[in-house]
Amino acid sequence: MDDLDDRIDRWVVAGIISPATGDALRAHENEDTPRSGEDPTRPFDDEGPRPLAVVGEIVGYVGAILILWSAAFLLSSTWTQLGDGARIALVAALAATITLAGILASRSPHAPAQRLASVLLAGSVALAAWLAWLVADGTSWGEEVIAVVTAGAATAAAAAIYLGRRRGLAQLALLTSLTALCLAAVAAAVDIDTMAGALAMGLAPLALGCAWVALAASWRLPPPTAGLIAGGLVAGLVPLAATSEPARGIGVAAAVAASAGFIVLSLTRRPLASLMIPGGLGLLAGLPTLIDHLADDEVATLAGVLIAGLGLVAASVWMLRRRAR
Repeated sequence: MDDLDDRIDRWVVAGIISPATGDALRAHENEDTPRSGEDPTRPFDDEGPRPLAVVGEIVGYVGAILILWSAAFLLSSTWTQLGDGARIALVAALAATITLAGILASRSPHAPAQRLASVLLAGSVALAAWLAWLVADGTSWGEEVIAVVTAGAATAAAAAIYLGRRRGLAQLALLTSLTALCLAAVAAAVDIDTMAGALAMGLAPLALGCAWVALAASWRLPPPTAGLIAGGLVAGLVPLAATSEPARGIGVAAAVAASAGFIVLSLTRRPLASLMIPGGLGLLAGLPTLIDHLADDEVATLAGVLIAGLGLVAASVWMLRRRAR
């Protein structure tokens, strides 16, 4: 099935089929492929694999919610009474349980089970980060080092999951962890109150997001659509929040330029059309911030937003007309 997923993603990147068509093909093959010894012409009946898989997915979500609710209730009342060792053991047991459940769910070929596995394994990344923070918090390390250790543990867990299953949510968890690790490492290495430090805080996630987009566009980060959108959002939005004075103007301008570049790529290269999403959102958030930073004038800010909106509408109409032709 991995080979089929790879082929479908290549067809989407090449523009042969749309992402929606690719998802429909993948869901069809995941659910309708007969098992060994089954009659491929026999339709699924009411007690076949498909209804059972859907019910299993729902039950899995309900179980996960119950686990989180009960754990939150128990921890809120007893957390302060537990020692460091008990806290670590409790979170480790919870992480192991969620991870094992995700691995078991991933062994089913049906799409509902695969979705449940993705959600559970993404949760295990968050639990790995929590566990690492608990361990590091009991040491004499500084806050910057603890942040690096926490983000590093999440990145390692997310990388292991993504190497095992190249899916969109796993890729998103990896990129999120890498972004946190990138920011934590920069904050630990430089003084963010200086010009160089503030600039590094803004340009580091911008470089990471652009590199992610480049890797997704070159088919090194399947599924590519998820990589293009997620990488573009990191490059266009994270620098807006991460860049502080005195380098805020440069960081915001660089993020706006990257978002504009994504829109140009989406208009000129059909396989990269999904970059219109992060490019548009980046301009929507970054352009008013940049104008307000430079002009500090409400009228100028609103005029810039109006121009950006008109440009995005024009680009959207152009893309739709091009697709129709």
